[in-house]
Amino acid sequence: MREIDLLPEWYKSNKRRQVSYRSQYIAFCGLLSVMVVWNFVLVHSVSEEERELAQLELKRSQLKSISQKVGGMPPPRTKSLSLISSHSATAHLSAIQPIPVSVEARGYKRIAATTFW
Repeated sequence: MREIDLLPEWYKSNKRRQVSYRSQYIAFCGLLSVMVVWNFVLVHSVSEEERELAQLELKRSQLKSISQKVGGMPPPRTKSLSLISSHSATAHLSAIQPIPVSVEARGYKRIAATTFW
């Protein structure tokens, strides 16, 4: 026996198109929801970093005022965070000068030595 297909071709293609549209809609909604969640995570992370930076700036200003009150010491040289992050660590480390320390002060008989600290 032969099978007779009672549904017309346009009906089948219309159903296939609807399934395709539905799957694209679901994929789009999933991608959009992932992007929204990612945005909230990033905003939360940035706000925490800004809060921490504000606390560090407050602490730095308090320490600066304390060091100026102590007197006898010049205020510390500070650089902005953007300048520090734009330079490499080796450039900052090369700016550190060795401090000469007498070996006799350490209890040795040698003349002199240089240490970093």
